[in-house]
Amino acid sequence: MGIKVKLIKYADQVGIISSIICIVHCIALPVLISIVATYSHQLSSYEPILDIAFVLLACLAVIFTIPRCLTFSLKIVFIISLLSFSIGIIFSKSIPYSYYLTLISSVGLIGSHSFNIYYKRKKHIQNKILVSSKNEEIYVTETSIN
Repeated sequence: MGIKVKLIKYADQVGIISSIICIVHCIALPVLISIVATYSHQLSSYEPILDIAFVLLACLAVIFTIPRCLTFSLKIVFIISLLSFSIGIIFSKSIPYSYYLTLISSVGLIGSHSFNIYYKRKKHIQNKILVSSKNEEIYVTETSIN
């Protein structure tokens, strides 16, 4: 199984995990910087490479999830959460309160992926019940004819 096939199959799980890691990163980074600043007077320059990696991972997860999304409203929530997350990360230095926008958007992405998994499992169970009930009807009609 190729990487693309695995990413398509597990896009929701990748989205949830990356959003949780992002929230932990966003909460832990200020704590770590303040600890380092307390013990060191010189901080190295901030490297936004991790933030860019989170945006790219979120984009990939949403891009592979949206085509398999079961409801239109959930697709809209995915797009709005991804756009606000990306805006919060990219313009973190120039938009006031972008930190909170990023955290709220991460929660939105986690919720969207979780609901999508729930809806897909619910739909899968409904399809199994529907197929099994159709098979029973076919079996009953075939036996009653003989």
